[in-house]
Formats: sequence, structure tokens, C-alpha cells
Amino acid sequence: MSLNKRLFPSSAVASLYHSSLIMNLDPNDSSSYGGSGSTVTDISGSATTYNGTLTGGSFVSGSPSYFSMDSTNKITTSLDVTQSSGYTISVFVWDNGGTGVVAANRKQIGGTSSADGNGGMLMMGGNITSAVSGESVYLYQYDTASSAKYFLSYAVGGAGVYNNGAWHSIQLSVSSSGEKMVIDGSQVTWLDNGVLDLANLRFGGASNDSDNFTPNTVDRIGAMRVYSQALTVSEMQAEHNIDCATYGLATV
Repeated sequence: MSLNKRLFPSSAVASLYHSSLIMNLDPNDSSSYGGSGSTVTDISGSATTYNGTLTGGSFVSGSPSYFSMDSTNKITTSLDVTQSSGYTISVFVWDNGGTGVVAANRKQIGGTSSADGNGGMLMMGGNITSAVSGESVYLYQYDTASSAKYFLSYAVGGAGVYNNGAWHSIQLSVSSSGEKMVIDGSQVTWLDNGVLDLANLRFGGASNDSDNFTPNTVDRIGAMRVYSQALTVSEMQAEHNIDCATYGLATV
């Protein structure tokens, strides 16, 4: 069943999703973004509100509506997530299909600095190391104190699979036992090499490693959601199914 969430009040929208939803920023819902200004309102209905702040970029109304992003454009929040507590991030993104290289990767999700001084990112686009190639989705960590770069874990998709000028849903479930990733409703092989804590969660834009990863971020960002627990694969698939019609994706 396809739902146009603009027809529903934000309280009804929140009830569609898993009960652990703690942040819901959705350009398709006028309760979350009315079309102008820098505030993207959290319509999760959770006890603590995590509004987003839009810096740069532009709002495009349509089917779907989205934020058009490039360079250092970003949506920042005050939400902190840690692997030890468990969390799930879900975001709908569209990449213009350009070739990913070290100086022009496209970022979806990032953080400024976690408790141990590291910033982390979830990226799409690759050829960044011999191990991570072919337009991959991967986690990247930058240590501000030592300027060391760590490629934590990744899922190789192959050239043109994810940066193909189309919408994709990316869902990352993180817990003390590791990570699981679902892309477009299907679980992907995920190589787990580290812990990811993110503070001041952001979508798009540059992270601490701005000298290497400023240009050409993700081109369009749709709904952005965070859950306070590590969802199972079947739960992530259920969340994907709620919005897939909006973005022209198949249900699972």
C-alpha cells in the first residue's frame, strides 16, 4: 500500500514506524519541512526532539521531495549514537552516477566527533583502497588527534550499482556484536572491522577529514531516520517497505 504521508498528521506518521524511532526528518512531510528555512523538524514523536539544521543545499518539491546537496551542504543534528548502546540509521539517497575517487567521494551520513575524538562517516562511492573498490558503501573513521584514517568496514557493490542516478535506501544496524546493512531492502555482505560512534549526527557535507572529503557529496537526500536500537534485518526491511513506493523502489 502506498501512503502519501503529507495527508497524515506527524503523530500518525510516527506510528507507521518501529517503536524505537527517535529521529525522523522527512522532506516529503510538510510537518517536517514546509519548503523554506533552515530547520528540518523531527516528527518522530519521541520524548527528545532532534531537529535538523540545513546548511546550504536546496529543497526540491516533487515525487519525491528531497534536499539537493553538494560540496559542504549538510543537515546537522545534536543526536549522538554509540555502538555499545545500539542504533539503526536509515536514509534514502540519490547519487548522480559520477566516478568515485578519493578526492570526490559522496557522503551520506557522518558525525563531527565521538567521545574518543573520532569522526565517522558512511559513504557511497569508492575506489578508495585496493580492498574497497567499485562504488562501495563503507564506513570510514577519522581520528582528529592523530590524523589517522581507518577504513572500518565495507560492502562492495560494483561500479554503477549504487551511484547510478537512482534512489536507494541504505539502512545500517549497529550493535556491540557488529553491523548489518540492508540496501534497497536486501541484506548485503558486510565486512566488519571496527566500532562506529557518531556525535552530532549529520547527513551530507564534510566530516572532520574535510581536506580529503569535501567535494561532490551525495546529490539528493530524502527521508532520514534513526532508531535507538539495532533493528533486525526483517525489521529494516519492514521499514524500507513503508517508503519504497515514494522513491520508486520495490518492496521485499
